[in-house]
Amino acid sequence: MTAPNAPDSGPPEARAPTPVWKEPPFLAGVVVLVGLAVAVGLLYVLERDGESPVGELEPTPRLTAPASPQTASPPVASPTPSEPSPTASPAPSPTATPGDGSGPQAPRLPDEKEAEVVVGQGPDPVEATGRGAGRTPVIQHDAGLAIVHLGHAGEDTFRAELIDRRGVRVELDGAGVNGSALAITEGRYDGSRALVLDEGRYRVALTADGTWGMRWLQPRYEGAPGLPTTVSAPSDAATRPFTVAGSRVEIAWRVDGGQVTARVINVAGLVAAEVTASDGETTVVDGLGAGLYLLDVRADDRWHAEVR
Repeated sequence: MTAPNAPDSGPPEARAPTPVWKEPPFLAGVVVLVGLAVAVGLLYVLERDGESPVGELEPTPRLTAPASPQTASPPVASPTPSEPSPTASPAPSPTATPGDGSGPQAPRLPDEKEAEVVVGQGPDPVEATGRGAGRTPVIQHDAGLAIVHLGHAGEDTFRAELIDRRGVRVELDGAGVNGSALAITEGRYDGSRALVLDEGRYRVALTADGTWGMRWLQPRYEGAPGLPTTVSAPSDAATRPFTVAGSRVEIAWRVDGGQVTARVINVAGLVAAEVTASDGETTVVDGLGAGLYLLDVRADDRWHAEVR
């Protein structure tokens, strides 16, 4: 008797077949496929983290605004001559400055050159300008004739006096209408004086409320027109020289008001005579000697003189 559940002990060919999925080759294939799937998945993940997967469009790059080009500043128009740029005017100095154009604008002084007058080589002119009270630079004067031009552009008293190197006032010969001053007047002034001085160092001290100017000349006159000649001026004036051939001259005067006082000066540095005259008078000067002479006239008003 056999057991009811005993395994079948029949021949091998009578056994049931083994399923395919249990076969070793099939299992090996499944393992390979799983490995390939895992590898593909890893590659896909890496591609997603890096570059775009094949078949997808590259992402559109983000555009940034280009840097704005630097715009050139428009050129600044230079001021035209008709519209000059305003400049600050420096305050005029209360003291004298050399006449080099840097000081206050002084009244225009006349040119020392005259037609037909021959002037030799001499010391250079000394010029100064200022405003208000002041003194000129020191002037080194050789002995002899000096011509001093003065101008004032103010409204009040203008006074000019000659002082020496120590500041002491020099008394002038022939005080006349202006006392011992080179000039003294009210308001504007434009005049000149002829002086005969010793060698030394001098200055001009000025009292003024406006701008003033001074020019100091030491001319070396060598030739001048002969007589007759006429000279005139609105106030004080050192006239141009004239040639006297004999020893006697007559001077016929026309004066707008008051009197004039005049000195007849030899250009070599000698005061030959001093005269005082009113309108319509003729003064006679004798004993001059041949040579070159000029007049140093002091007057408050316009005058005219005919020298013959």
